Amino acid sequence: MGSLFFSKKGIIVLLIFTIVVTFIFYNFFARKIDREYSKLINKEAHFNAISQQILQTSYANWATFLEYACNNQKAIRINNWEQVIVQNNKRFDSISILNLLHPTDSLILDSLKTSRKKYNTLITYYYSHLPGNTDSIKTVISNVLKPSFQQYQYYLAKFLKAHNEGMLQISDNFTYSNLFKSKVYMLLSLIPVFIIIFVVLLIFIYILIIGYEIIKI
Repeated sequence: MGSLFFSKKGIIVLLIFTIVVTFIFYNFFARKIDREYSKLINKEAHFNAISQQILQTSYANWATFLEYACNNQKAIRINNWEQVIVQNNKRFDSISILNLLHPTDSLILDSLKTSRKKYNTLITYYYSHLPGNTDSIKTVISNVLKPSFQQYQYYLAKFLKAHNEGMLQISDNFTYSNLFKSKVYMLLSLIPVFIIIFVVLLIFIYILIIGYEIIKI
């Protein structure tokens, strides 16, 4: 029996089996690399879509407020504005979770949250507490609300810029060329695994053969 397993054909069969097992390992990790790349692309697309919505709605809401304030349109209700704030909060929370900022840039996100909260609080308040005359309204807008809005937009732009720079840095590591290199390096790193599996199988078969010979005796 030992001569059968340790013959040329037996070694070839063992080598083929070891290659198949090693390939299964390789295929598992290669698929994992592809999945991580796909997740990154989907994450970035989702982030960009929501961040564009936030940028557009923030400017649109500001324009709506100016129109309401200057024309004193009582038809626009405060609860409608609060609903808009809630929707934007949900969008903002979703991109806060998705952000790819470097840990040292966390201050940018904190500054954005603070300025955003200040702007939302002020504009929500003045939606229902506008001064009675046009001059006072213009003073409130130019001295209170506009600087707050500009500060919010500044930190929002800074956040998106820092995020995109972080994304570009990550994308550089996830080019198709680098993905191919990663898989080649991974394949080379599996050579020791191949050798270990082959040696373990040899030892296992050898022990089985010795046990079989002892039982037969």
